[in-house]
Amino acid sequence: MPKKYKLFLFVVVISIAFAAGVFLSYQFQLLMRTEEAEPEPQIEREVEPERITTEKIEYDSENGMEYLKIDTEDRERTLSEDQPSEPLISPQEDKLAYIAPTEWERIGSIYLYDYENDEIRELVRGEDLPEQYTPKKIWWLDEKHLLFIGGFGYGTVSVGGTLYALDIEKGDITEVYPEGERSEVKDISIGDQEVEVKLAVFDEDFVNYEVETDQISLESIYEGLD
Repeated sequence: MPKKYKLFLFVVVISIAFAAGVFLSYQFQLLMRTEEAEPEPQIEREVEPERITTEKIEYDSENGMEYLKIDTEDRERTLSEDQPSEPLISPQEDKLAYIAPTEWERIGSIYLYDYENDEIRELVRGEDLPEQYTPKKIWWLDEKHLLFIGGFGYGTVSVGGTLYALDIEKGDITEVYPEGERSEVKDISIGDQEVEVKLAVFDEDFVNYEVETDQISLESIYEGLD
């Protein structure tokens, strides 16, 4: 083989070897960077609290067996055996609100049960209202507020009372719709924009009454809470 061809082959071999070395070096550095790279942080996803369903609630107000129980993750818990009202589940389905006792001529309290923390709080007591008044009915306004009727707890004349709003976190009670000289708030219905108020309007002898309705806007209720 002529000398010039040998030289040409030598140059080709050297070039291929050099290129292969550069390629292998690049691959090695790339591998090292991959191994040294910090792992991507794990995103901690919030675990949604378990919801309260009607299947978890055991409530009986008949046959002299007036009690309220709930099934938690590890046990059945008795919330009240003192003639409680039927419990109301909060909009986010993680709390219960109820009144106990509801027995005639006894002053009750409003209670809140937090399912996630398995805690009971007494929100409203008789001394938080006018003398001899008791909570009679409750409604969830939103996750942070309750509406309730507080009225005279003794005798047979009173069928309702004054409508109040309760700030659950602060404990503040705000009068929303007062009772009149011959009228009491008997019931309400909460709509998208307003609350329909059903009034018991008594005759002059306070023996019979007729039901009348009125409306109050949700906006005005929230303005009163500020």
